[in-house]
Amino acid sequence: MSKAFTKDDAPDELPPAARSSKTRFTARGLAHLQGGGVRGGDVLLTRAFVEKPIEPFDGAARFGSAVTVRNGEGATLTYVLVGPEEVPAWPRGPSLPVAVAVESPIGRALLGKRAGESAEVELPRGPIEFEVLAVDDER
Repeated sequence: MSKAFTKDDAPDELPPAARSSKTRFTARGLAHLQGGGVRGGDVLLTRAFVEKPIEPFDGAARFGSAVTVRNGEGATLTYVLVGPEEVPAWPRGPSLPVAVAVESPIGRALLGKRAGESAEVELPRGPIEFEVLAVDDER
């Protein structure tokens, strides 16, 4: 990005307090981050770790799960539940699932859901309801 579109006093990297803690990533997100091309990726790499599950997958959506849903308009979407710092590092493309932070409204609504259940999400534009079609463990 051109410096013409940034503040002159804006830091080029995260403040020291933000750099000091570990950041959980999915294996797929970390691999993409290691491939380069992500702004601030070098800073994230120094703190990133792949969170491994303690419990075996039981079908309920959790960090790292791919959750396929149908929204109220009939569209089918797949979300992968990731940490907030992984969202900008997640690979993008028309056939790829969309990364959503577990702390976001959609992420919170999908955590713990299983295929066949529904989830209501309160968004600024109003509530939407998802039918959970499938939950896969992406780890």
